[in-house]
Amino acid sequence: MGVSTSTTLRQLSDNEIYAYKEGVSNIDLTLRDDNNGDFSLDVATIFYLRMICENTMESKVLSAYEKAETVGKLLPDIPVLCDILRKHLGLLVVSKFSRDAHSMKEEELAENEEACIFEDNELFICTQLLQICKVADLKEEGSRRAFVSLIREMLCSLETPDDLIECCVRALAVSHDTEVHFIQTISDVLYNVGGKDSLNSDADEKSSSASEIVLEDLRHLRSVSILSVVLESTSEHMASNSVVQSFAGYILPAVTSPNAVVREGGVCCLGKFAILSDEEMLGDFKPLLLKIIGSDAEKMEVRAQAALAASDLALRFESVLEPLQEEEEENEENEKQELCLSSLVYDMMNDNKTALVIIAAEVAAKLLFAGRLRDPHLVARLLMIYFDENFSLTSSTEGDDDVKEVGSPVRLEQILSLFFPAYCMKSTEGRDALLSCIPLILAMINDKITKRRRRKGSSWPTAKMIEYVCSIVDIADSRKQEQQELSENNSHEDTDNSTSDEPKESSTASSALMASIAIALFLTKESHNLTVTYLRTLCKVLGSAYIDVESDEPSKLAALKNLVDDLEVAIEDPTSHRSVEKLVVTLSSVELDVEDPSEDEIDDESGDESGDELIEAMKKATLCDARQSGVGNNDCFLSINDDNLSGKEADDFDEENETSMKKTMRSSRGASLDKSEGSTRRSRRVLSQVN
Repeated sequence: MGVSTSTTLRQLSDNEIYAYKEGVSNIDLTLRDDNNGDFSLDVATIFYLRMICENTMESKVLSAYEKAETVGKLLPDIPVLCDILRKHLGLLVVSKFSRDAHSMKEEELAENEEACIFEDNELFICTQLLQICKVADLKEEGSRRAFVSLIREMLCSLETPDDLIECCVRALAVSHDTEVHFIQTISDVLYNVGGKDSLNSDADEKSSSASEIVLEDLRHLRSVSILSVVLESTSEHMASNSVVQSFAGYILPAVTSPNAVVREGGVCCLGKFAILSDEEMLGDFKPLLLKIIGSDAEKMEVRAQAALAASDLALRFESVLEPLQEEEEENEENEKQELCLSSLVYDMMNDNKTALVIIAAEVAAKLLFAGRLRDPHLVARLLMIYFDENFSLTSSTEGDDDVKEVGSPVRLEQILSLFFPAYCMKSTEGRDALLSCIPLILAMINDKITKRRRRKGSSWPTAKMIEYVCSIVDIADSRKQEQQELSENNSHEDTDNSTSDEPKESSTASSALMASIAIALFLTKESHNLTVTYLRTLCKVLGSAYIDVESDEPSKLAALKNLVDDLEVAIEDPTSHRSVEKLVVTLSSVELDVEDPSEDEIDDESGDESGDELIEAMKKATLCDARQSGVGNNDCFLSINDDNLSGKEADDFDEENETSMKKTMRSSRGASLDKSEGSTRRSRRVLSQVN
């Protein structure tokens, strides 16, 4: 673990601090030559020399003349620095080549470790020298040309370590006064990669003895390595430059290379190149990236780079998210296969490879937060990944550098811990998406439990997940309410008269109520397909929900009560039934809404049409029964005889009898409805109230 200099100095005494300052001030930073006339450098000297030069050039106290004079005293001329760099680079290349040529035996492990340490030191010295050259005086044309010539040789040589490529490209950019000249130099370098302009002719002869395929792969890999650094710093107005557009000739062969490492570098470079291009040229790159993402036969690293590149393009060009229809050549009927970035990312998040799932999750979180995607299924899958034990690796031994890399589980956990609250607070759509993903989460958990029923460790923290969603939504609602109250207080004097007559916004249901409705709906539909353990867990969560029946939205409360009534009948497990009864008691004071008038009208119309004929038949049957019985007791029955009634009395009797029979038919029809039909109608009302 690194300790800062300020922390160390606090622990020193006054005498020790004074001795430290004296020792630092008296360090001889001049580069001395040995008996052979060569300059000797070590790691500590070159690092301290670079820091002194950078602090001098960044000083706000010294003038430009004083800066140049101070750096001139510390550093030799540019040609001398180039010779030092060439010397240490040669030592590095020779050591790497000799170590790779020998086989690894047990007795050579110690020597190999010493060689690795030596190579690390030489690589560090070369890196520091390249950075020192950037702060040196390159205004003199002869010195500048010598430096540019050396950098070009290093970039063209295939023996130059890849760790030096980025430093070389950035140093080459500093040595040019305009971006156009720099791009032209890069074009010349790409043309001569692995050619006659290489740094070490002996190394090139050894490379020429290798197979042509390996040499071609090395050229492609070096070209895309250079272009990846160049395209990161290329300005947007250079996109139309013909030289920049010619870079596609080096990128596309790398993307289609049979070597997976070369393809990975080519896809990464293609994404950076496509960002600089216009939307008209996007049609050339979009199908290629989507095919790579959706190819199961492709290497995981290549698919991951294609997904990252496509997500960056989607942030700039929304058309990347539009489905792409492609005709399959193998199909005789020429069926069209639809490729869509959102569906491809979702499929990657369900993959068995952990690293691919992590990268797909980062892509989904980025596009959701940017507002490019609005799919609750992606949000639900992110929640599943966030609570999955396989991705919860905060106790892992990854270093700080590994955590910062894309594809790290710890990095993903940190991203998601910030994503969900920020996504919910950003907009109402994020809040609704989180709430609407609860039934999706329940279905996903049920699917995983069903598939892993015979395995151990298949339990999921269902209650914790639902509680987490509700807590985030509650925080977002409270923040939004505070902002509204603050804005109303600030503008109260100006808007009091204008807004006094406007209707207030309808209150929204609480997160606990909406989550309870989602759980009840899921249980109503899937209770017969759930395991006993999972059923009891959901019923326990539902029964322990805090529902404020006095202040929450009445229509949603009525909907929840209807669902709970149906659920109470459907559940047969006693433990689950006792859990649901707690919520039944809580909702006992909630008044159900009157049945939808539209349904009653429909029932009345259908009843009138089908019941008129039945009423007439019942009238005739009643008259016949009265005649046959011959009973004329006025205390119990009316003497129903058409002959004994006048015309007006007969009409009044018919009207009253018809009305009473309609009521009888309607009540008998309602009583004869079975439990399934009543549940269906109630579910329709609940869904309409929830919506």
